[in-house]
Amino acid sequence: MTKKKLFRIISIGQLNDIPSRLYDIGTMIAVILTIILSVADTFEIGEAAVNLINIVEFITVIFFTVDYGLRIYTAKELYPDSKKPTIKYLFSISGIVNFFSSIPFFFPTYIGRTALRLFRIVRILRVLRIQNYSSALTLVTRVLTKKKLPLLSSVFILLLLVLSASLLIYNAEHAAQPEAFKNAFSGMWWATSALFTVGYGDIVPITILGRLFASILTFLGVLVVAIPTGILSAGFVEEFSLNKENKNDDSAESQDIIFCPYCGKKIKK
Repeated sequence: MTKKKLFRIISIGQLNDIPSRLYDIGTMIAVILTIILSVADTFEIGEAAVNLINIVEFITVIFFTVDYGLRIYTAKELYPDSKKPTIKYLFSISGIVNFFSSIPFFFPTYIGRTALRLFRIVRILRVLRIQNYSSALTLVTRVLTKKKLPLLSSVFILLLLVLSASLLIYNAEHAAQPEAFKNAFSGMWWATSALFTVGYGDIVPITILGRLFASILTFLGVLVVAIPTGILSAGFVEEFSLNKENKNDDSAESQDIIFCPYCGKKIKK
């Protein structure tokens, strides 16, 4: 089997590509089993159930490991213009997720059970492959891709505001309640919950200066958090308008085309 054909099978397949569709179904089943295992692992279960979980866990790990190896083997098909496609894939988001969802399970002695559980959860990210079968989810992906720079800028502003707020609230509240605001990280936790108006209430300012600052930060949070919402809204409006224009163009083009009654080919009027 050639690399090109193998790459087509392990990639997202079309409805008429039976081997690729079967491979995608197998991947989704493995992901669903992973989720079930992650949930079951949080319960106190009998020895028989534990043995069954270990068997299923072994099977899914083997599947994901083989999948990881195949993607490394066909990396050239994924990055045809790259001089080092294997290296590029290994350090891509997909490559990193695939690595942590399979390889660490072969070294339990050096990693530990708790870490393995975290890596198992990372494997759930594979469910994002489903978005390729949904036009609605594909639309979301396109919007996020086109608006990534403005979104990253807004996230940077949020992080900067959280950092500044954590330092300010620490200086305002540390003397009054040193246990609650031990350091800037405690202030960062409070600033995050206040900025997004969550308000857990585990840490609250008690000084006049701290409460005044909390009021200002909450007001700023409403404004700053609205920025990415506006960016996404504008992106969806642009995509809907573009899709409408494309449909109109296709409709207009189809009116200028007829089919030859003899050969069946498309010809212009």
